[in-house]
Amino acid sequence: MDPYGTQEYFLCFATLVFTGLHVAGWNMSFPTYTEQILWRVASLILFGVTAAFWILETMASWVRLGRWKMLYLYFFDRAAIPRFRQATFDRLDEEEQEKPRDISTLPLPWEFWSIAPIAILYGIARVYQLVEGFMELREIDASAFVHVEWTQYLPHV
Repeated sequence: MDPYGTQEYFLCFATLVFTGLHVAGWNMSFPTYTEQILWRVASLILFGVTAAFWILETMASWVRLGRWKMLYLYFFDRAAIPRFRQATFDRLDEEEQEKPRDISTLPLPWEFWSIAPIAILYGIARVYQLVEGFMELREIDASAFVHVEWTQYLPHV
């Protein structure tokens, strides 16, 4: 399975939709104006860092797979593309003959130092939204405690 194929783009889209749901709560009612602003800021942080993570992760995978060099050759030296492809295949064959490739590799140094602060920021914003969700229960309307006769709304035997 190609670890950098179309499934990665679908996963990126799904995570952006998930964080976008938090942005959809932009105009929800909150007990205080400060909480509303904090929710909005946290929602934008979640969406922004998710997008930044996927951009950085795509850049890192392109470095690992040699796609940046291929892109450079495509625009500036198309004649060198067959040699580059052959060299890549030869290198992969040599690695395969020496020992099986390890599936788990350490992140590139720039990848780690750029994604670590993003992950921390994401964690802080996500924890705030979880806490805020429970804090909302302190101002719940009395109508939430009304007994609902579900048999009026759902067919039953």
